[in-house]
Amino acid sequence: MSTIVTRAGKGSALTYAEVDSNFTNLNTDKYQSGSTASLASLTLASALPVLSGGTGTTTSTGSGSVVFSTSPTLVTPLLGTPTSGNFSTGTFTWPTFNQNTTGTAAKWTTARTLAGNSVDGSANVAFANKFIVQGTTDTGLSGAQFLGALG
Repeated sequence: MSTIVTRAGKGSALTYAEVDSNFTNLNTDKYQSGSTASLASLTLASALPVLSGGTGTTTSTGSGSVVFSTSPTLVTPLLGTPTSGNFSTGTFTWPTFNQNTTGTAAKWTTARTLAGNSVDGSANVAFANKFIVQGTTDTGLSGAQFLGALG
């Protein structure tokens, strides 16, 4: 960066030596075609378009770093992680579907009679082959359960 002595900064007219020094400083620090310009830092107001030599990306990882790799480290928020679990530790709270919390199949707790077969809650029930004719009743079944045509 060139050092320039100005009349306003000095408070009086410049001497010939000061004017010559200003021109020398400007000539020494000038950019010449083919030289490599260097910048200490550069801040863009928006993404540099591809047509201008950029990638068109912005910082959107939460880390402030642009992602060019296939496995970026994402920070806040935990993307894709359920609130009830942690993928890194393998601990999850999954919903329970038709079973109790011990992992065994659910069963009836009171005895029932279905189509003449007694179900006592053991979940090991073998139903006898029975035919149910529309409009008839069987032990444990009523005709009201067969409204309309079957089949």
